[in-house]
Amino acid sequence: VGEWKYDLMDGHGTMTDSMGVKYVGEYKDGLKHGQGAMIWLNGSLITGDWENDILVKKNIKEKAGNEKKLVEELEQFQATVNLFDPELYYLADHLEKVFNNPYAAWVKYDIMCNNSSLNGPEYDSEKFSYVKTAADGEILEALYELGSIFFYGGLGYSKDWELAFIYLSSARAAGLTDDDLELEAIKD
Repeated sequence: VGEWKYDLMDGHGTMTDSMGVKYVGEYKDGLKHGQGAMIWLNGSLITGDWENDILVKKNIKEKAGNEKKLVEELEQFQATVNLFDPELYYLADHLEKVFNNPYAAWVKYDIMCNNSSLNGPEYDSEKFSYVKTAADGEILEALYELGSIFFYGGLGYSKDWELAFIYLSSARAAGLTDDDLELEAIKD
């Protein structure tokens, strides 16, 4: 619904996609262009500026306002949607930036590691930053992952047996794994 030009949205309009995500805002030549808002079925709202269908400046407002509720929503959302769902990334990004939430950092790390277009060395420092934030926040999987990064050398970091031992033994002590192969190799 909205203004049309040459069979394309042009001007102000509203469109709902097949997933139920609604965009209300400005269009140019059929693409989101200018100020607009995306509204998901769960009530999440992203407002910002679009250029040629790409969100270039965003302002996220969540239906739930506090960190604990947002983490619960993120956990539930991560368990039920595709890892590459943009709403999952935006919710994790919001939690990580506003609250410096370690679980959100872990989700962003997971998304980056599973996206083949983000596998180059130019992304290593960002991935490391996310996994380090998550490990420092005692996300068990992140403790193990960071220990493995230092054990095997990864994300641009050389092997560091001391750091590998610290993170892997912390993950082991928390009961995440009973695999002592790396710890035994470090002791030897």
